[in-house]
Amino acid sequence: MSSEGNLESENSKDDSANFGIKQLNVQAKGYIPSSPDAVIWAGKRFYQRHDIHIIDTKYWNISGYGVGIENIKLNTGAISAAVIRADNELAEWDDTGNKTSYGDLNTYFLDLRYAGFSPWEGSWTEFGVDYAMVNPTDEQEDAAENFDNGLMLTAELSQSFSLGYNKFVLQYMDKGLAQNAIS
Repeated sequence: MSSEGNLESENSKDDSANFGIKQLNVQAKGYIPSSPDAVIWAGKRFYQRHDIHIIDTKYWNISGYGVGIENIKLNTGAISAAVIRADNELAEWDDTGNKTSYGDLNTYFLDLRYAGFSPWEGSWTEFGVDYAMVNPTDEQEDAAENFDNGLMLTAELSQSFSLGYNKFVLQYMDKGLAQNAIS
């Protein structure tokens, strides 16, 4: 099966069948005695995406197939960790606009998040580190100049108000991780 860089569908190798599988995963809760609210999961999912609601733009989107554990309680807040594989199409365009595709480029993400610290009343935070490891095929390595691993750091501060809440976000990305901030 191939996704051709699309998280919302899968195709058979010969493109004879297309499946609209957005999410398909298994989750288990209550298996860690010291943290009964922790969730262990495996499968395809939209993993803790963060967005700007009015324009539906995801600025923190590490989604795909993977395994992880969420909501491990600490004294203050909770941590989550995941390994996720996302396939994005590797393609290049010539001067006339013709596209040459080299298939899906496998990228493995290591995602670590801490959420739930409240600096003052009505506020909450979330911090994250994402490291992307690229896994190109031999054909893809021959076609492109280089494949560098990438790093993304995210810090959010949210504040509730009587009519809603406000969110302030700082992000740093290098190499190819910018796509995960604007999906």
